[in-house]
Amino acid sequence: MGDRGPSPGPLRYRLWAGGLYKDVTPEEVERKFARYGEVLNVSIRSSPRDTFAFVQMGDERGVEDAIEHLDNSTSLGEKVRVQKATADRKTNGGGGGGGGGGGG
Repeated sequence: MGDRGPSPGPLRYRLWAGGLYKDVTPEEVERKFARYGEVLNVSIRSSPRDTFAFVQMGDERGVEDAIEHLDNSTSLGEKVRVQKATADRKTNGGGGGGGGGGGG
């Protein structure tokens, strides 16, 4: 149900995606994010409140395009949230905090 492997690397070009379906696979996440750029790594994590993923993209353009198209979508969950990963989000399991910019 979730890959508990090592952290997917430094925060550069790394996204956090929350609100995912409980049974989502790394392959499904990779396919969806690959529409917007090269995907280097996907790591699925689960908590009692959320299933989320860390997605390592190949460049900043992929990061921005993925956020623009997938944040607040229903493509991998009921209401998927996609943001740049932060050290705080990494340590608190994706719950709470973290500001998001308004879309347009």
